[in-house]
Amino acid sequence: MFTEYIATQGDRWDSIAYKAYGDASQMNPIIEANPSISLSTSFVGGERLLIPIIEVKNETDKSLLPPWKRVPSDLEKQAAVTAPLLLDIKTTGGLGSFDQSFD
Repeated sequence: MFTEYIATQGDRWDSIAYKAYGDASQMNPIIEANPSISLSTSFVGGERLLIPIIEVKNETDKSLLPPWKRVPSDLEKQAAVTAPLLLDIKTTGGLGSFDQSFD
């Protein structure tokens, strides 16, 4: 299955992939679906392109993250509950204030 896209002046393969899939690195399926279009640096505008409908994985592969950015799913759930509480404390001044005076 495909959808049609009409290129605008200055579009590039990667920018079209970003518009279509939210990921500029997914330009190869678009290039392969349009063999008659030259692999120029940018489009003049008006070119009709077929954009393959593909499944895009939006989840981050947590195993690729550095250890300090990996959060187990049970901690993510707790963070979703705790974050609004922390925001409330910060906005209401619930922790007191510091006037920077040193007596």
